[in-house]
Amino acid sequence: MNVTYDWEKSDWTALPLGVKLAKLVKFGKLPVQFSGAYEYNFADDYVAPEWTINFTVKFLFPYSFSSQHNSTVLVNR
Repeated sequence: MNVTYDWEKSDWTALPLGVKLAKLVKFGKLPVQFSGAYEYNFADDYVAPEWTINFTVKFLFPYSFSSQHNSTVLVNR
């Protein structure tokens, strides 16, 4: 959601309000996030669309930094 104001025209160009739903599922050991969003633009503008629909699929590849590297700090005294 991005709110936009046009200073030259003294008017809102984007004034959206919406909702987003997301679900995290696992395919074997691979987590995948599915999400969908809807936004309605309340500004009567000339630039942004009146409404927006967005669908997203994110493949998440977990990586643990601490388990992959042996961190040793040496201090000279």
